[in-house]
Amino acid sequence: MSRKPRIGLLGIMQELYDDMIPGITERQGRYAADVAQRLAGAAAVTFTRPARNREDVEAITRELVAADTDGIMIVMLTYGPAMRTVRALLDTPVPLLLANIQPERSVTPEWDMADLTYNQGIHGAQDQANSLVRSGVPFSVITGDWQSPEFERAFEDWARAAQAVTTLRRTRIGLLGYPMNGMGDIRYDPPAMLRRLGPMVVSEDLGPMVARIQAVSDAEVDAVIARHGETFEVASDLPRERHAYAARFEVALRGMLEDNGYAGFSFHFDSIGGDGRFEQLPLLAASDLMAEGYGFAAEGDTNTAALMCAAQTMIGDAHFSEMYAMDWVLDSVLISHMGEGNWKIARDDRPIKLIDRPLGIGRLDNPPTPVFSAQPGAATTAALVPLEGELYRLVVGRGEVLDTPELPKVEMHYFHFRPERGMRAFMDDWLTLGGPHHFVMNLGEHTDRWRRLAELLDLEYLEI
Repeated sequence: MSRKPRIGLLGIMQELYDDMIPGITERQGRYAADVAQRLAGAAAVTFTRPARNREDVEAITRELVAADTDGIMIVMLTYGPAMRTVRALLDTPVPLLLANIQPERSVTPEWDMADLTYNQGIHGAQDQANSLVRSGVPFSVITGDWQSPEFERAFEDWARAAQAVTTLRRTRIGLLGYPMNGMGDIRYDPPAMLRRLGPMVVSEDLGPMVARIQAVSDAEVDAVIARHGETFEVASDLPRERHAYAARFEVALRGMLEDNGYAGFSFHFDSIGGDGRFEQLPLLAASDLMAEGYGFAAEGDTNTAALMCAAQTMIGDAHFSEMYAMDWVLDSVLISHMGEGNWKIARDDRPIKLIDRPLGIGRLDNPPTPVFSAQPGAATTAALVPLEGELYRLVVGRGEVLDTPELPKVEMHYFHFRPERGMRAFMDDWLTLGGPHHFVMNLGEHTDRWRRLAELLDLEYLEI
């Protein structure tokens, strides 16, 4: 969410109409430019000129791709034979949207034959959609009044999803050590993930991380601790030396991500704990880095780490967690995890606590741990289910974070999520669909963006 999506507008018509209606190319070009301007609040939309033949389509498409666009929106300025576009769109590496729009909102008695031609985009959209379907090219469709807020919102959802897809195809995820042994729902096929979703997972040795920790300066440690003092309510019994080691680990981990161009990362507590050279698990570092926009998932779960990267780009302030317990009285699921959580989603009427937390997992010293609850209100969950090879399922749920009292004995983030369908039906569906125990959550209602992402990546999409 650090920048607006960059979207190219491919406006298609044909030369035939220039003889019939002199000036039509210029008129429809102005219309396309107006559409680009109208959508400027949602994305940086680039329109250069109408495409009237195959050569135009291929040249403009190459230019838009070379301009580092996140996606291309096709607008039929008049009817244009779709076969002229097939080669260019087959070769286009960015997501496609067919915007089924026209200049005028309503057909009126004042319309003449020229007006019919200006507004016949629906005619070309059908030919265009048919050719894309038959070519096997994934694309989205939005039909609407281009001047309406509804169309702008739908376009922004698509543009953010397109940006996430394009970003995923450049994404590198660092895996520290190895995934948790025996945990089945985090397993993945690396080549299949690369082909279908885009991210490349790189396994990192732990030795260089030890060296990075040792190289962190006292000044860097002091700066992190000072920032924590501004962000958290730091427990008075948190020893300075433990806090300082957590800060060193954070600086070292951030350096590894920056130096290697990683957008996300994962580690398994036994991999860190069993190495013998680390003092703590980097729970605080993972939490802070999620808050900065990195994708993260625990236990070596690179599937969910990839989905976190998509959510950070597409929505922002993405939170990694899992379902811990069911509450039949509140009709909710208690959401929590070992200690890693994006404190950006914390409720604003309670402090985010940073505690000295005994933790047997990993068999290391107490890791400083942020404790918070999520802001009450609407929320959306998403989980990636690898099925076989390049077949993936995206399971998305909607519901709300409840306003509940504190749980003073819980030493990690926690909150109650009440699914819209009710907890029992939600859990039945989640488990039946193979939903894993790790998932991504964002505050707010974002099912449309997840649906568009699945559409563009050609994933099976199921919404609970």
